[in-house]
Amino acid sequence: NRNQVKLVSYESDKILLQANIDSPNFLVVTNNFNPNWKVTINGEEKKILRTNYVFQGVYLPKAGKYQVELQYSNPAVLYAYLLVLCGVLLIFKACAAPKWETSTTSLHK
Repeated sequence: NRNQVKLVSYESDKILLQANIDSPNFLVVTNNFNPNWKVTINGEEKKILRTNYVFQGVYLPKAGKYQVELQYSNPAVLYAYLLVLCGVLLIFKACAAPKWETSTTSLHK
């Protein structure tokens, strides 16, 4: 049995693995399952499967070498960035708006 998995990099929102397997296999990643995780296998997007009720897993369909990349993307973060951008644009617009000048007339006696 020469199945091997190497952890290439691990970040909070991205995991990169290299697998070399001698038969079809199921790769289990013991991070908690979350549907916001996406996976690509050798550059092709695949489905992450819920494994053992709480973990993430991917099916590797045949013997060979694989590059498995898991990427987390939370849509709430994107919405937050968009709201911040809109706020910044509104501030710039308010600063660039023409300023109304008030004229005062002085009364001389």
